[in-house]
Amino acid sequence: MDDKIKQKLAELQKTHNEFWNISPEIGKFLNMLIKSGNYKNILELGTSNGYSAIWLAMALQETGGHLVTIEYSQDRQDMARKNLEDCALIDKVTLVQGKILEILKWLDLKLFYTSDNTDDTYIDFAFIDASKLEYIEYFNFIHPKLKKNGMIVADNVISHENKLWSYVDLMMAHEDYQTVKLNLGAGLLVSLKIK
Repeated sequence: MDDKIKQKLAELQKTHNEFWNISPEIGKFLNMLIKSGNYKNILELGTSNGYSAIWLAMALQETGGHLVTIEYSQDRQDMARKNLEDCALIDKVTLVQGKILEILKWLDLKLFYTSDNTDDTYIDFAFIDASKLEYIEYFNFIHPKLKKNGMIVADNVISHENKLWSYVDLMMAHEDYQTVKLNLGAGLLVSLKIK
């Protein structure tokens, strides 16, 4: 890892409580999942200050892909842009500002730059860390666009269990996915699309 990126990640770790950043362990885990699956088209819902986007974009340097990340707050998106620029990763990322569910209505293939997009299933990997009450609606958008062997990772399934139990139940029972709940950070639900 580049010294500049190490320094930026260490700096942003100190803002964990203010910006609800993922833990370094989750960052490393997401990075490993993307590289091991050779995922290229990544969607992140909830950019915050860009801490998780840095981990995702670092993996995309190896896989040759692109990240589209959506954030409601203009201030946070501006911070994320600066942090990604400081890490020289901005070329791997398209930042989109607005209400996630509104953005998802028009989000399409054109935002993902890789050449193997041939149909409507153009997302390889999605990371959800946004409004807890909307996880099922996010899934309803992602599911038909997620490639077979693609992955959805949802954060906060333990820390916000009271708000996310219906999403967890949906994914655990969904016949198109193999899902595991991990006690990592605030709790991750990792779902692999098998059909």
